[in-house]
Amino acid sequence: MKTYGTPLLAAFEGDFKKLETMSQQEKIMNQSQVHKLFLYNPTTGKLTQNLPHGKEVGCLTTAGYRVVTIQRKQYQISRIIWMWMTGEFPTDTIDHKDRVRDNNVWTNLRNATLYEQNMNRSAVGVRQLASGNFEASIQHRGTREYLGCAFPTYELAKVAYDTRKSELVGNS
Repeated sequence: MKTYGTPLLAAFEGDFKKLETMSQQEKIMNQSQVHKLFLYNPTTGKLTQNLPHGKEVGCLTTAGYRVVTIQRKQYQISRIIWMWMTGEFPTDTIDHKDRVRDNNVWTNLRNATLYEQNMNRSAVGVRQLASGNFEASIQHRGTREYLGCAFPTYELAKVAYDTRKSELVGNS
């Protein structure tokens, strides 16, 4: 008999065994199965095992997203949360409105096309690092000047960028 890693997943082995016999399209989990496996707190953004004193699930990727493996398939936790809350897997990508990739508070998530998500990207000169901090830099007359890489928020990095831009080129 195949087991699925943790006691929690093993408890639902029968559900997954049924899923293994379905077509590829039908293998997608439904909301009921997600509710059996996980508890979600929309205020804190934490997804935990559906057990007494369940631990937070998943781990951070080098890209800064929290992921969990279910039946040997890795899912971004934000996508599992979308299913948990709406009953459907997102049709597009899940955008973190504040650009913090592991901030899975419900009000911070939205189903977005790639175009919509790109519109939420950082300004020129500001990018998020794998550490979660933000880096600011500016290019002027062919030279890139780094303004710092330990800004804790996007807004602080953007202020550094905007300030230096004003010093270099005025308020254009």
